[in-house]
Amino acid sequence: MKKITGYILLLMTVGYLVSCTSKADQAKIQSIDTLLTTLNEAEEMLLSVDANLVNQKLEEINSDADFLNTHLKDTIDKATAIEISEYLRYKKSLQFYKENYPEFVEAINTSKKQLNDLKADVENGLLTDEQFNTYYNNEMRIALEIMQNVERAVNGVNLVLNKIDEKKPVIEKVITHIEESNAQ
Repeated sequence: MKKITGYILLLMTVGYLVSCTSKADQAKIQSIDTLLTTLNEAEEMLLSVDANLVNQKLEEINSDADFLNTHLKDTIDKATAIEISEYLRYKKSLQFYKENYPEFVEAINTSKKQLNDLKADVENGLLTDEQFNTYYNNEMRIALEIMQNVERAVNGVNLVLNKIDEKKPVIEKVITHIEESNAQ
């Protein structure tokens, strides 16, 4: 009987504490959850890019660049030179994405941890409104900056992946022409 009375008292205490969570605290928690959702979207955006495809295209561009640098001796028309130049510049965007991917993941994970810690502090009533506003505004700025950077990188790499496929026939034509000229 004492155990049942103890459990009832425990449940009543927990119920009281849960009901003491003010509407203001609930609004704070909801705001934090919104930022966590933003970070989850940034993470999903990162994962939407096929890393194998990025690596494959980087290898193709490097191989084509090596071939063209070694074998392109003839003068070419201006339009073809521009096409080759544009194609070779796509390497920068792919390289940027590949090199910054781990940093994006780390920033997302760190920000999620900070937000979850902030949420726990709010749930446990450890922060004044002023402290919460300071921490929340800082975390909001960081989360939005992460989202902006990830969005820019993902949109850029997706655009470049499409452009590479558009330019590839021109590059292949130049390479074929060089190979045929060298065979003669």
